[in-house]
Amino acid sequence: MLMGLHMKTAVTGTPCEMYRSLGTSIILILVTLAAAARGAAPGDPQPDPAPTPTLSTDSGNSKADRLPEVIVEARRQDLEKRVHTFVAKLTHSSRFSDETVPRWTQPLCFMVAGLTADQARFVVARLARDATSVGASLRKRGCAQYNANFYVVFTSNPTETLKYLHHRPALLFHGDARPQQIERFLSPPESDVVRVWHNAEVVGRDGVSMVPGYAACGSLPGQLVNCDAAASRLTRSAVQAFTQTLVVIDSTRLQDIQLGQISDYVAMAGLVDFDADANLGDVPSILRLFAEAPNERPEGLTQWDLAFLSALYHTDQRSPLQRGQIAAKMVDEVAR
Repeated sequence: MLMGLHMKTAVTGTPCEMYRSLGTSIILILVTLAAAARGAAPGDPQPDPAPTPTLSTDSGNSKADRLPEVIVEARRQDLEKRVHTFVAKLTHSSRFSDETVPRWTQPLCFMVAGLTADQARFVVARLARDATSVGASLRKRGCAQYNANFYVVFTSNPTETLKYLHHRPALLFHGDARPQQIERFLSPPESDVVRVWHNAEVVGRDGVSMVPGYAACGSLPGQLVNCDAAASRLTRSAVQAFTQTLVVIDSTRLQDIQLGQISDYVAMAGLVDFDADANLGDVPSILRLFAEAPNERPEGLTQWDLAFLSALYHTDQRSPLQRGQIAAKMVDEVAR
């Protein structure tokens, strides 16, 4: 700004010389340059100064006008960094491939066990509300205990409960789960309050499950076949979609936690396959329910949680850029 004003005036000498003679006050420099434009030398006596103009009357390029924009931009950049880190950590799962972010594509049907009837109805209603609010769908007809796909079990002895369920193959460990993954779920190195297991299937571009030996494609028995493959650098030909979720909760470790809080935690954990070991830092999320002091725990799904889930269920799962799309939608939502 100083060089621009100097070039438009008749001031003699360099800007550096003027700066040394007048000190470091930008206001004084501007006043002296104005006097120089009237033909006065920098050292000549100056007439009585006119009232000092306020910065707010500047042409729009003043510091006062720019400062709010700079602050807002800096805050948004910081928010973008935090959101991208959150999405990357949350969706980095060792359970499934990192190529896509698994989610539910089929309608949900909840079953809750281990609570009183009233408590169970409350949890089911809360889960249904959370799921529909972010874009997942519910099974409207035929949702009963024996055809549920989202199981929630409250138990005082998770180990024994899981041993029992382990012998019921209709409930656990479908697909290509590795033995190490199954063992870690059944016997984690640290006893988790909540354990989550997802079964998933590979779904083609047309939404049809890639089942072995799909006869319509002329495949051989045992082969996974995609009848509508069109992969490119811009789109994937197949993604992973949840078919079943089991959430087992140690009910003996829910002191000072409300039923609504644990219900929202289950919703978050069941609607996305998240990395349970990820350090989410100080990001406001229901997933920090067990990491916070009782008086600092979130009351339910936070703005960040809802923004993430809504972005997950409203972005193109086949896009290699899905994580970036999720983060961009989150930033727009959280910045409101």
